[in-house]
Amino acid sequence: MIESKLCERWSPEQIVGPELKGKLSFKTIYNWLYKNFFDVSRKGKTAKTKETRGKFNIGKSISERPEEVKKKEVFEHWELDSVVSSRGEEQSLFCNICG
Repeated sequence: MIESKLCERWSPEQIVGPELKGKLSFKTIYNWLYKNFFDVSRKGKTAKTKETRGKFNIGKSISERPEEVKKKEVFEHWELDSVVSSRGEEQSLFCNICG
């Protein structure tokens, strides 16, 4: 009876229930399970799926900028930087017009 209920994925608490209360403890069933008295496979946790979304297109590095932009000699060069929190709750955009 106990092994058939375990195969149906009943918990030891459900198996003991009101019928066997006082005659058998659910802790005893857990001890039997840990000692492999029953031929029942453990369910276990499911594996988390890996991230399948694409990665950010980072673009060019700051070191690859032209010299006139690095020296900030030419007007109308925009510098943008964005910051997104790791939890995705907050976002910020910084803009600087050099010249």
